[in-house]
Amino acid sequence: MRQKNPDGRMPLFDHLKEARQRILKAVIGIALAAVGGWYLYRPTIEILSRPLKQVAAAEGRLAELNFGTVISGFDMQMRVALYLGFFIASPWWIYQIWAFIAPGLTKKEKRYTIGFAAAAVPLMAAGAALAWWVLPQAVQIMLSFVPKESASLMDAKLYFTFCLRLIAVLALSFLLPVIMVGINMVGLICGRTYLSWWRWALVGILIFAALASPLGDPWSLMLLATPIYLLYLGSCVIALFVDRRRKKKLAERDARIDAGLEI
Repeated sequence: MRQKNPDGRMPLFDHLKEARQRILKAVIGIALAAVGGWYLYRPTIEILSRPLKQVAAAEGRLAELNFGTVISGFDMQMRVALYLGFFIASPWWIYQIWAFIAPGLTKKEKRYTIGFAAAAVPLMAAGAALAWWVLPQAVQIMLSFVPKESASLMDAKLYFTFCLRLIAVLALSFLLPVIMVGINMVGLICGRTYLSWWRWALVGILIFAALASPLGDPWSLMLLATPIYLLYLGSCVIALFVDRRRKKKLAERDARIDAGLEI
């Protein structure tokens, strides 16, 4: 446990020890939540299969999921449990991140981080909801390349991994505004700097989406990359607005100082 320290300073070894404890607590929380996720496997699989069945039925296609090996079902249940554990435990591991950095922050910065931490969970939920809205479109695109007179026997592992990764990537990408605006509000990076990085951001997001997509096709890559890049641009706009407010407040304070109203 970290000892009380007014200025938040501590030796490097204590920082590393504290980080290890926080990471361990976060991992334990995710593992415990994954146990609950294990028992939610059946309803989760049914929900994730629904877009495929609905699109196939609407277009008069035959689409089935195929588990190719004896252990495919067990392997898939483990994956689903871990993904669910990560989402269910998100308030816990977000709190662990906040608890690690909070002692080194000023009171004003703590207020900011509390607000950001409180916004992180609903933002992740919004990202997951967007992924759920995008998923049928993604399935429809994938099935559009299959001739109508043919049956589509999809690899269940690839399909469910695609669904889970799409949800996870979009949920985590919705934390991008929290991170970018937080850095901007403490004065480390201004909005114009963010905006000047748009080319590098686009390249980085495309690389990230390519690595996150299990299918490796351009359609799934664009489905992942487009909302993330829009979030980046939206964060730039918010950061520019924050910069403008900051400059206005500084100008008002300087005016009061010049008028002798503030020392």
